[in-house]
Amino acid sequence: MKNKNQDFEEKSQEIEEGTTSIVQVEDMTVDEIQLTEQLYYSAGLDPIVDAGIKDYDRKIEQENKLINKVFGTRGSDVRGYGEAVARRVSYAIYNLLNTQYGGRVGNMKSYIMSLEEERDHANRRYDDLMGRVIGILSDEYKDLRTDSQEFIEKLTKTLGDDLKDAKIDQKALAERLADIDGLRAQITTLSNEKEQLKEKHESQTAELKSEHKEEIRNLEMQIDSLNKEQVKLNDKHESQIAELKNQHKEEVRNLEAQIDSLNKEQIKLNDRHESQIDSLNKEQVKLNEKHESQIAELKSEHKEETGNLKSQIDALNKETVRLNEDHQAQVADLELKIEGLESEKNTITNALTELRKDYKELKTALLTLAETVPDEETGKKQSEDLYKFILKDSKVPSAVLKGVDQFIDFKKYLVMAVENGVKEVCTRIEKILTTARSE
Repeated sequence: MKNKNQDFEEKSQEIEEGTTSIVQVEDMTVDEIQLTEQLYYSAGLDPIVDAGIKDYDRKIEQENKLINKVFGTRGSDVRGYGEAVARRVSYAIYNLLNTQYGGRVGNMKSYIMSLEEERDHANRRYDDLMGRVIGILSDEYKDLRTDSQEFIEKLTKTLGDDLKDAKIDQKALAERLADIDGLRAQITTLSNEKEQLKEKHESQTAELKSEHKEEIRNLEMQIDSLNKEQVKLNDKHESQIAELKNQHKEEVRNLEAQIDSLNKEQIKLNDRHESQIDSLNKEQVKLNEKHESQIAELKSEHKEETGNLKSQIDALNKETVRLNEDHQAQVADLELKIEGLESEKNTITNALTELRKDYKELKTALLTLAETVPDEETGKKQSEDLYKFILKDSKVPSAVLKGVDQFIDFKKYLVMAVENGVKEVCTRIEKILTTARSE
């Protein structure tokens, strides 16, 4: 039963998650879903679905061979589609039967009880009506059970002409008799309806009982099949349990053997471990002694190095003090030199300013001089002075010079030489000034 319930849950999940069903189960209410599940499993529609899937597979093999090769067979979708269609068909048949039989197929017990209630209600109405009639007519009810027309005829025959003379209100009597006829007609109708309802109730009860018996037989057959399946499952389960017990015993034996071997190995490892621990303890003692001697040696070396470093630090401190003093003295000397250089710089700057001023004035004067030098006047004046100097300085008699002067004009050549010299001087001054301008 558990396996079948699991299959049922898986099938329900496939139906809910499937995308190939024509009608989704979610469109139904919870009561309708439970009813479709009950109809599906009570009608035993699994073989019908399997047969439909086989037919569908044959059709798929003929039409979609390429799709099956590429994507594989869609067995789960087809199964869900078939189950959904079967549930829908069973539910549609149920609705048709329910409509045909007046909506009373769903619950046979409730329908039978409703029919019994209708019968009891009709009986109560009949009894109430008859009680009212008997209460109104009292003892006359037995006489009034005959036809009212017969009663009038008897009354007219008995009284004859005295009926006219009697003080009987015939109109009221006729109305009362008409009421009695109506009551009698109602009683007859109710009796007929009672018989019809009784027959209908008995036929429907017999039909429902036969359907109920048929359903009980189907359920008993399903229960028998489920019991047989349960017996098979129990036998299979017992065989599997026995097999599992044997396997468990074999595994337990293997595990016990492994545990024994592991215990022996553990004992060997413990012995080996203890021997190794002893050797390690001895080595540790030796190492500790060696380590202590090395520590003492290192401490002595450390003390010696510490003393050396302290003496070096003292010497460095003294050297640092001396260097600081020398540095301060050098800084003071440099500051004095800087002050002297600053004053010299100021003096030189002032002198340079004056020299630039003098240079500009000299430059202006030279340019003016080069532009205003009279070449001819200077040449004549200088030539006369040179001629006098030559006459004075030379030892040649003047008579000789005058004689030579007749052939060579010394003054003319001296003027020309002076003029050329003045021009050359002016040219050089201009070049020097031009170079100074460019600089």
